Amino acid sequence: MLIRFFNGRATALVAIALASSLTACVAPPVAITPTAKAAIHTVRVNPVVKLPPDMLYMGPAEGVAMLVAGPLLGQQAASSTGTSAKAQLAAEMQANHIDVGEIVAAEFAKEASAGTSINFAVGSAPADAQVELAVNVYGIAHAHTLGSTLYPIVNLSVTMKAADGSVIWQATHVASAQNFENKEGHTLEEFLKNPELLRQSFINGSDIVSRIMVQDFMAPPQSRPGHIS
Repeated sequence: MLIRFFNGRATALVAIALASSLTACVAPPVAITPTAKAAIHTVRVNPVVKLPPDMLYMGPAEGVAMLVAGPLLGQQAASSTGTSAKAQLAAEMQANHIDVGEIVAAEFAKEASAGTSINFAVGSAPADAQVELAVNVYGIAHAHTLGSTLYPIVNLSVTMKAADGSVIWQATHVASAQNFENKEGHTLEEFLKNPELLRQSFINGSDIVSRIMVQDFMAPPQSRPGHIS
């Protein structure tokens, strides 16, 4: 996964804080066996996606808070500084019916169907296996030192279960602000002025993390992409 290069102490501190947030405790990875994969032709994606109670926001002011407070207290200081921005963003998302869970489910099903020979569909129709999605972290953050351009972040966990309920594949990956493919960036003012930019950004972030998931699903166990654990 290509990432943007960091530049400066402030960005390094922000990276430490984001890494801590994005690597919260999640279920351990489970590689799917060739036998299990060969038996799957259809997958039902649960439309109910678990979301954290609050979104992540890391803008220029939060970068300054990180620089002043350091990596240990930086997250708390940045969270306090970004409260107003998060409230504004959340209000715009609610007013414009921007549902991150719905976006993630739809984009995962689309990318998984395109990247495999298996049909992934959101809904409740009978299938060979079922996928549960959990968004561990989502939000927007800057990728460069005190930069004003903000990019979507989507940290996603996927659990696939066979018809008997057993877990046959499990993975966690992230589309971060530093991901080179993450090009849907705007300022906070632009996001608030045109909330559809938020929708498109989260679609883009969901596409990125879903493509990483597909690589994980298709790869032999010994060559799977790195996991968040």
